[in-house]
Formats: sequence, C-alpha cells, structure tokens
Amino acid sequence: MNKSEERKLQIIELRNNYSPIARVEHEYNYFEREIARSGKRYRKKIRGVNEFKVFIAIVYILIFIFAAITQMYMHYELTNLGRIRQDTIEKLEGAKKEVMNLESEFISNYDLQQVLEKAKSLGFVEINNVKYINLNK
Repeated sequence: MNKSEERKLQIIELRNNYSPIARVEHEYNYFEREIARSGKRYRKKIRGVNEFKVFIAIVYILIFIFAAITQMYMHYELTNLGRIRQDTIEKLEGAKKEVMNLESEFISNYDLQQVLEKAKSLGFVEINNVKYINLNK
C-alpha cells in the first residue's frame, strides 16, 4: 500500500469510531456531497427536493418579474403620454390665441372706413350717382 491509500484508510477508521459528532453529522447530513472516483465527479441528488417543483417555482418567479417590469414600463409610458398631451394642449392654446390676434389684426387692417380714408388720401374720388347701362338692348 502506498501512503495515500493508508491515509484514506485512517480517515475511514476515524469516521467509523461513532463519536457523538460523527453520529450527529451522519444522522443530519441531508445534503449529499460530491464523490470523487477515478478523477470523475458524481453528483448525487439532494434528498427531499422535487426538481419539477423547483423548476415550476423558478418559472413563476420569472413570470412575476416579467409582469412587474411590464407594469413599470406601462406606468412610465402613461406618464410620458400625459406630458406629451399637456404640451400639445399648451401649443394648441397658444395657436388659438395667435389666430385670434391675427384675425383681429386682419379685420382692423381692412376695415371699410380705413379703406375709404386710404383711397381718398391716394386721390380716388367717391362716386355717389352711378348710372348703369344695359348693353343687351
């Protein structure tokens, strides 16, 4: 026997002494350890865990996280649309005021009285008696 095999045998003998610590460790060892055999590692299943239930729990958690992120995105978009709506309402109000100002300015510029005064200042004469001629006769 070589030294490593003797060392392993000593460790096994110490574990088999059934000391109180070793007994407690053996009785309450619910998680299996990785076992090394000829350079390969074998992993035993953990006792008391259903892999399907763990998978379903992970899927539910992912769905919950996705729903929460979607809800946060929707709230962000709604507030953003509210801001855009408010900005367009303010622009519309400004445009309405500007149109009313332009209309009043246009009407005041082309008031009949002002047009007559401007025509008189340019030399036009107002005609009071207009005679119409019928050309079809």
